[in-house]
Amino acid sequence: MVHVIPLSIAQRRLDTGNAPQYPQGSPIGGAMQGLGDHLSAVAERYQQMKDQQEAFDAEIARRRFNGQIAQAEDEVAANAPADGSGLHEAMYGQVDPYSGRVVKTGLFDKLFAAALPSMPESQRAAFASQKEAMRLTGALRMAARQLQRRKDYEQAEVDTALKTSAIAIGNANPDDHVTFEAARQQGLDLIDKMGVDPGIRQQMVKDWYGTAAKARFEALIAKDPKRALEMFGVGAPASGSEATGDSAQTEGSPLSGGSKMAAGKDDRVGTPTPDERIAQAFGDSASAPNSMAIKPVTHHLADLSRDDVQWLINQAHAANTAHLIEARTNIALVSQNGPDAIAKTGSYAGNMPSPADFAAVYGAEEGGKQYHDFSLKMDVGRQAFGMRTMPNQAIHAALRDAEPGPGSSEEEQTRYRVTAAAALKTLGMRRADPAGYVREVFPNVDAAWKAATGPGSKSEISDLAAYKWAIAVSVAAQRQLGVETPQPLPKAVVQSIADTFGNKDVPQGEKGNILRDLLAAAPDPTARDALSQQLDRVGISWPALVDPIVTSAIGQGRPLSARPGEPQSAFQQAADDFGNYLSEGFEALGRIPHDIGLGLQDLRDSPWGFLEQLPATPGSGAVADGRLALEAVGEAVAKGLAIVRGGTGKLARPIEEFADSGSRAASDLAAERSVARQAVEAESRAIDAAKEAAYRLSTGAKPDKAELLEIIKSIARDPSKVKYPGASFGKALSKNYRKTFLDAYPSLEGQVVVHHAAERQVLTRYIGLVAEDEMHSLQNLRGIPKGLDNLLHKTVFRYEWNNFYRSHPQPTRQQVLDYVTYIDKKYGHLFNPPIGD
Repeated sequence: MVHVIPLSIAQRRLDTGNAPQYPQGSPIGGAMQGLGDHLSAVAERYQQMKDQQEAFDAEIARRRFNGQIAQAEDEVAANAPADGSGLHEAMYGQVDPYSGRVVKTGLFDKLFAAALPSMPESQRAAFASQKEAMRLTGALRMAARQLQRRKDYEQAEVDTALKTSAIAIGNANPDDHVTFEAARQQGLDLIDKMGVDPGIRQQMVKDWYGTAAKARFEALIAKDPKRALEMFGVGAPASGSEATGDSAQTEGSPLSGGSKMAAGKDDRVGTPTPDERIAQAFGDSASAPNSMAIKPVTHHLADLSRDDVQWLINQAHAANTAHLIEARTNIALVSQNGPDAIAKTGSYAGNMPSPADFAAVYGAEEGGKQYHDFSLKMDVGRQAFGMRTMPNQAIHAALRDAEPGPGSSEEEQTRYRVTAAAALKTLGMRRADPAGYVREVFPNVDAAWKAATGPGSKSEISDLAAYKWAIAVSVAAQRQLGVETPQPLPKAVVQSIADTFGNKDVPQGEKGNILRDLLAAAPDPTARDALSQQLDRVGISWPALVDPIVTSAIGQGRPLSARPGEPQSAFQQAADDFGNYLSEGFEALGRIPHDIGLGLQDLRDSPWGFLEQLPATPGSGAVADGRLALEAVGEAVAKGLAIVRGGTGKLARPIEEFADSGSRAASDLAAERSVARQAVEAESRAIDAAKEAAYRLSTGAKPDKAELLEIIKSIARDPSKVKYPGASFGKALSKNYRKTFLDAYPSLEGQVVVHHAAERQVLTRYIGLVAEDEMHSLQNLRGIPKGLDNLLHKTVFRYEWNNFYRSHPQPTRQQVLDYVTYIDKKYGHLFNPPIGD
């Protein structure tokens, strides 16, 4: 209570009633009066200090309260709805505007009531009196905040709605004017309902018009960038006479000055302004009855800023370039893959290029030519698809029917070329993989192979009966189509088998089982022969269980006991020679008596069975190289002769000769040398006769048929006495066949005329029989000395091939090669380099 003493003293000042009285002028009295004044001053100073402290405390409390109000306003704003509704009321409640009475309290009232007790008592009344003034100030502040919140809400909603409308315009058809106007008007209606100033609303309308126009042009660029460039007056316009460069600007373009944009056309005729071109392209107004009238100007281009116009032009250039690249790529891919896809399935799954794509990529004139050629390729694929199940003879017949006659129209010639190309494609696919072809064409063949190979075309033969059926139905289908040499296995299956044999992890025994099962699945010797050739082409050799006599007779290789590249034992050589002797006899099995035929068939089917009856068999290891092996084979043959003797004289005699001795006598060799000398002399005389005949022809002589036959007789060899492996086809890397030949024989340049052994007429007479790269291959080229060209090339060969064409209206490929072999044997000594011995 000490602190109240100064205040009490100050209030009482000097107590004169009870205090002792001192005389006036007394020193003690003066002293006492001075002490009272001093105490009063102290009390006043203390009161001043107390008032200052309470004022400070009140200010701190007021500031604390203001901070609480600010924090409360932020929290109320954060928790208020997006449009700001209820923001003011939640914070400051409601006040009756007429009476000023608070009708609904808010968060402000709660905070004020909590802050009032913390005020110093001396300041509390003043703070309480400020409540309504503080409410009014805060209410104005919160009302402004709520209004701004509403404006932001409306702006965000409008922006979202306009963005959605712009996206809809961009995704819509740019030529659909009704949809565009409806979307644009929806945006305008929304802007009109916003609570914004007229100036702001006008700017928003302008921005929306520009956004809508930009979105529409973007849609047009995505659909047709070239047309968008034309509408901007850049690039080729709609008509060819109005073409401008990429950098040129048409009068009235936004890039050439906005003052000319709205210029009228009542007094002029000519190129429409960009706005008019846009109106025409978009179809924004109905066509006028007068064909010369220009459509009214619309201002979609005027709605765009200069920067937007330039940006859209750049986008259109980029899109047009990308479109041309895509179109060119698509044209190339469809041209490459389309005919084959159509030939196999009847349709093309990809995007088929249109005439407009060709015109855009190559130009109008060149594009028309390119599209014409492209259409012919597609027609080839369609016709090839129609030929899938036609036999080869029917295809050739259809080609003959389509062959144009003299004076035929261009359309007929085109139709023939398409038919010929389709026939080549079909026959080429059959020739390349006949078994795979019939598997693609016939569902039952494909089902048979799926049942035989299982998933993934595995090489393992899990069901031998199913494999037999697959090969049988495949070969039957190929024969139905007229395939000359049916292939038992599709290339995919052969490759799967080759992959298995190339896998080092597969045991050798398993590989042998696969080959044995394949051999068992082949229905007949012809199929086994074809199967052997298919496997040989991928480097797979038959196992030792294959009949060595049959192997030798048909030239399929040798048993595994003699690996390729290793020298043959005498026994193996004897088996090969024996097979050669028997090969011709096997062809006559059907013409000999039945019992003898069975015996010879048995010998052919089981030669090892005959040998196993001997004391020493090839498999026992007791038979060595040399005479013992020959004697063993001779004894085996002797047993076979007991079956065939007397019934197959033609075959028995060479077998007996073979059994009697393993080598020919020296006298026979001397006789052969004599024959060889005679042959050389005969060839020399034939060459001289050919030179003489060629000289006669060079003087202009034209021999009749009898004279020509005499010439042929004098210059030709006897084909039956000429050793020659036979003609064949290869694969040429170039159509320049002269270069191909002279690259192989450079020393003959200038000395020979390069001749096709199988004439080039074969390509056109027998469509699909020989490929063009085979025709120009080195194997089919012959060098004719220049001095003999007129005789051989233009006279003798013409006579020979005309005979072939008359006698073979529908030859097989092998028949053509056989005839080439016949000519090579007959006249090969006159070639350079010569052919045949």
